[in-house]
Amino acid sequence: MIWDDDKNAAIIDPGGEAERLIQRIEELHLNLKVILITHGHLDHVGAAMQLKQHFWR
Repeated sequence: MIWDDDKNAAIIDPGGEAERLIQRIEELHLNLKVILITHGHLDHVGAAMQLKQHFWR
């Protein structure tokens, strides 16, 4: 996960443990703007849908 000074964040290949990722993003008060996926293997996309649904309703 990367973010700028304004707390706009991107996450790369969110493979799993969506709840842990959501908790960390919220702890850091980040604004998740981008989910980057390098390829479609489950270990790279497993949490992407949950992140999308949580942050972009």
